[in-house]
Amino acid sequence: MQVTDAWARLGEAGCGRGAGVTLALIDGGIDPAHPDLAANLRADLSFDYADLSASNRTHGTAVAGILAAVSDNGLGGTGIAPEAQLISYGIAFGTSRAGTDVVDALTRNLDRIDVYHNSWSSPDRAGALQKATSGFASAIERGLANGRAGRGALYVFAAGNGGVNGELSTYDGYLNHRGVIVACAVDHTGKRPKWAERGANLWVCGPSGPADDSAPVPSSAITTTAPEAAYDDHFDGSSASAPMVSGTAALILAANRDLSARDVRLILAHSARRNDADDIEWSPAAASGGRPYNPNYGFGVVDANAAVQLARTWQSVGDDRQIKRCEASAGRPFTQTPGWPIAIPDGSNAGIVSPLSIEGAHCAIERIEHVEVRLSLTHDYPGDVTIKLTSPSGSSSTLALARDCGKRNSPVAPDCGEYDVNWPIAVTRHLDEMALGTWQLSVTDPVVGKAGSLEGWSLRIWGR
Repeated sequence: MQVTDAWARLGEAGCGRGAGVTLALIDGGIDPAHPDLAANLRADLSFDYADLSASNRTHGTAVAGILAAVSDNGLGGTGIAPEAQLISYGIAFGTSRAGTDVVDALTRNLDRIDVYHNSWSSPDRAGALQKATSGFASAIERGLANGRAGRGALYVFAAGNGGVNGELSTYDGYLNHRGVIVACAVDHTGKRPKWAERGANLWVCGPSGPADDSAPVPSSAITTTAPEAAYDDHFDGSSASAPMVSGTAALILAANRDLSARDVRLILAHSARRNDADDIEWSPAAASGGRPYNPNYGFGVVDANAAVQLARTWQSVGDDRQIKRCEASAGRPFTQTPGWPIAIPDGSNAGIVSPLSIEGAHCAIERIEHVEVRLSLTHDYPGDVTIKLTSPSGSSSTLALARDCGKRNSPVAPDCGEYDVNWPIAVTRHLDEMALGTWQLSVTDPVVGKAGSLEGWSLRIWGR
């Protein structure tokens, strides 16, 4: 990640290694007495939403060490942003109130926090769609509008570890909001571990543990802090890669405090290193100006030195008040145009293709920052469908794949979850492309036996 080079660059510019930046860790709590964390932990602003045991704090303490373990104290190691301040919001995950507590934590002390870090995601359920808690989207919108004196709070989430089960990160409702930076993972060779989730909503990756169980764990996983003044030399998963991204965001802000949340997102993408360059899924830059993208890696592995260098000279694109939005829709419940719903051929790879046009008279976006798809789809087994989006430039994103979510032949409702207008799907591949032109949604049902139809769909595009 070129972190030591980034520190040197910050030092030359008279900036600290995360100094003046506050990171909120939403997790199972932090060991407040750990000698490699205590000096950076703001105990006065931290809050536990439940009576957390020492075992609850193991995961959060490990994440905290990657974010901001103290440097130059003769102990352990150092975090990515060792001069940043840490605030701990302890959540009892797995309890009935966890979702409500998370929503509250996402805007707690909003006037004091720069980055809200989340090394957790929805539980893996064999490809089932899992919606975010009620109030989640509103909390993120509030953070974008009011955080950092209007420049916008940053929200980083781990992409998840369900890749070995065929999970895509787009199945997780917490990862499909335009204000969320979805952090993926690479192993010590720069390739996707088998557990790391792919997806159309990935942004950038951080390093994590080995790709398979046979790899030498101590030499390739992440070493970080553990409770009771201890250290853990085999921390991995996207829980380890995501704080690499949040820590780098802190270094970016240390280099330039005037950057908006939009700016930091763009800097991370524009400075990311293209890893695993021989992987065939890297898309070329779109003819309309988009960036190379890979559904395994987003825009690549975070490069702290390049990000800090870019931050020093970056011309701001503005905060969330300046972002533009365009949208189009077809079919029910959006419009009552004839020809809807459209039946999806069962057991066929032909499928259906529905176009939507973004017209110049109604859209001033020349560089895309985020794309969101919502669709109303009825199907006897939603897991049977594959969904793809193709932009006017011809670049294509896979939003869902046909999969077995369980209970396919059961008379009770399937476990896959329903595609409806309240389920947004985030698409990041089209960054910097032009919005104008015809977008196409393709839906196929390659599995024989269950039928369905596309009722309608909408496209929302944010950018400048």
